[in-house]
Amino acid sequence: MDHPQQKEIEYLELRTRRNRNLITKEEQDIYYNAKIGIFGMSVGSHAAIVIAMTGGGKYMRLADPDMLEGSNLNRIRTGFQNIGFPKVEIVTRQIYEINPYADIDTHPEGVTDDNIEKIMSGPPKLDLLVEEMDNPYFKFKAREYCKRYRIPLISAADNGDGAIAHIERYDTDKNQKYFNGIMGDLTAENVKHLDRKRLISVIAKTVGAERSVPRMQKSVLEVGKTLESWPQLGTAANLCGTVLAYLARRIILKSKNIRSGIYDISMDAIFESDYNTKKELERRKRNTAKFLKRLGI
Repeated sequence: MDHPQQKEIEYLELRTRRNRNLITKEEQDIYYNAKIGIFGMSVGSHAAIVIAMTGGGKYMRLADPDMLEGSNLNRIRTGFQNIGFPKVEIVTRQIYEINPYADIDTHPEGVTDDNIEKIMSGPPKLDLLVEEMDNPYFKFKAREYCKRYRIPLISAADNGDGAIAHIERYDTDKNQKYFNGIMGDLTAENVKHLDRKRLISVIAKTVGAERSVPRMQKSVLEVGKTLESWPQLGTAANLCGTVLAYLARRIILKSKNIRSGIYDISMDAIFESDYNTKKELERRKRNTAKFLKRLGI
């Protein structure tokens, strides 16, 4: 009779054999046994599923307090039958369908002041955090704990059909700045007590308003008028998941070449024949200033 662990080894070998040698056996073993936290199950759901699909992160801690809504179906890989169910449970079920040997710690209450330290520090401590929350206070709080426990953090925001990725290497740089320095000296406690206008400004900066494509900037101004919420596309959410899974694997495998920074992954820049990166970034900055002014900031 096979030992249960032997069955798991054989199953991992079966479903990752086409990874070789793009991922070596030694790398696959390290990636598989990584402990990964994912906060936020919209874009985060794609990261979790692609990480599992590529044979990574047997040990995951997933947190999100939201239920699946009909308007989520344009970007989350699930069906109508799951509307009304907790997002974190839907994603957990999908991961178990990929890897029945996964060890997943779910938090349908989301990230809270009471659970955030235990989720991150364990024991055992996370090897990496994927941060995809909407709440500015907990976005800062997560980074404070990452810095304390030297946990690398990655995040990606959808941007039209593209993505804006943050890499924050708290594991290799004890002086790493939150959000790569774009938020100055703000802390979670500061954010907790901001008025509405200032909070909107913080949210805009953390999601990369200055890098947002013009249609995204114009659409945000229509939220609460002709649009009910922030615009997002399935193309971008899927791209974010791929980018985050790639970064997770490379960081877990101790790549020295994956450095802290903010990265713009643009489909337009690659495929539009008349695209001019410098002019486009200048135009976006001007539009951002107008955008914030129209919001009354």
